[in-house]
Amino acid sequence: MLYWLWMLVACHHGPNLHRVKPLADCRNHQNTGMLEPVYQQWLEHQDSPNQTGVLMLEEGLEALLLRGWLASQAQQSIDIQYFIFSADNVGLISTEALVSAAERGVKVRLMVDDVLAHGDEMVLRDIDMHPNIEVKVYNPNINIGKNFSQKSVNMLTQFEAINQRMHHKTFLVDGRVVITGGRNVGEEYYDLDSDYNFRDRDVALFGGVVGAVEEGFELFWTDPHSVDIASLLPETTLESAQQTWANLHHYACEPAHFVPEFRTRMTNMPQTLKQYQDNGRFDWIESVQYISDAPWKNETQGLAGGSITTRELLTLLSQANSRIWIETPYLVLSEVGLSALQAAIDRGVEIKILTNSLAATDNYPAFAGYQKIRKALLEMGVDLYEMRPDAVDIQAMNTTGIPDKMDADVGLHAKSMLIDDHISVVGTFNMDPRSANLNTESLVVIRDEQINQHMEANFSMDMSPQNAWVADSNNELEASIVRRVLTWVSRLVPQALL
Repeated sequence: MLYWLWMLVACHHGPNLHRVKPLADCRNHQNTGMLEPVYQQWLEHQDSPNQTGVLMLEEGLEALLLRGWLASQAQQSIDIQYFIFSADNVGLISTEALVSAAERGVKVRLMVDDVLAHGDEMVLRDIDMHPNIEVKVYNPNINIGKNFSQKSVNMLTQFEAINQRMHHKTFLVDGRVVITGGRNVGEEYYDLDSDYNFRDRDVALFGGVVGAVEEGFELFWTDPHSVDIASLLPETTLESAQQTWANLHHYACEPAHFVPEFRTRMTNMPQTLKQYQDNGRFDWIESVQYISDAPWKNETQGLAGGSITTRELLTLLSQANSRIWIETPYLVLSEVGLSALQAAIDRGVEIKILTNSLAATDNYPAFAGYQKIRKALLEMGVDLYEMRPDAVDIQAMNTTGIPDKMDADVGLHAKSMLIDDHISVVGTFNMDPRSANLNTESLVVIRDEQINQHMEANFSMDMSPQNAWVADSNNELEASIVRRVLTWVSRLVPQALL
């Protein structure tokens, strides 16, 4: 409820595109079209067309630069879905990359959720004016194009509908490669915020299951919930839109915005990908599934009902024989979820869960919900950990080379799971009622022992004492008084909305 009250008065903010200085074009127009040769080299190691190339993306900057390189090399299409598409430095440079691709003739389709936290709908409207770019908004009933009065009326008359949000995060290029997982578009997801950065996780997929991701995108794109952004906002002129495109190019060419070293690392991505193949980070896997909720999430009335992804996760939990390890930023389980964990423990399954501490969380209502079940989890035998804001190894993963960003506090945002010694799950699903019943979510389920071992090493690091506390209410003394008060107030939020 506090979040929706904020939405009533929220305004978008970010760097001012109208103040950028005109600069010479810094883009390398010759250095494109390299994705297909790299992809064909990798195909030489594929044993069957059913296999999917899998590359785990643990580091934030690495995940951003791979997205940037893929956008710069796209030849046919870029299809994107994001819950958050910020208009901060990362968001504007990402937007410029889409315009540059469109100017090369690439067809770009961008779908954002109507919440558009920290975004700028006018910039998105202007790029939608480009003949090769289309922008759609999912379930536009609370924000884009709405004034205070309209937002208030919708909150009162469409409460269930405004809580149905698109939480997908997919970046699909040429129908060949997709990146999906926990990261949205914004500085804090890629280790580039000066105050607070997320420990997050994505997976890049090549071939194989990518076709299923493409089908899922089409289902959302053609669904009535997805509305053209131009129909929601005042009209603009082509001349004004073209000025926005030019301003985006000037903005991205400013070295203070796009660090030259980052641009060099992005250009060298083919060599980096070759190294990943040589050292075993990239491999072709036979069993990879992409599981997505439908655009309408579920067809029940009210704020419950479950979904495709919810049922899949419950099935995986019920099949575990030896271990269930979970990383989730928000841990608010219903009786169904608690019962599933208890049943696993009764079978002798080891359960370890890492979530955020109060000092590290970015979501006070969710933490208040977690407080209510923490004791029950500990009593049933769950090994429960809470991420520290000063997690040493997580901060060390920041490879930006920018001191204030490398020293920023951290919090968990990865949504991942290990089942036994061969199943790994990476997706958008938080362990809370909102993901279970309201937000559309997606999962990648990988059945492979090597990937599982890779993720186990990262889970173990994240849960180690220098990065996480053993769960205890005394950990909250490490948080500020303000955080404790806001969490106490947040206990008023109904659990179904967490």
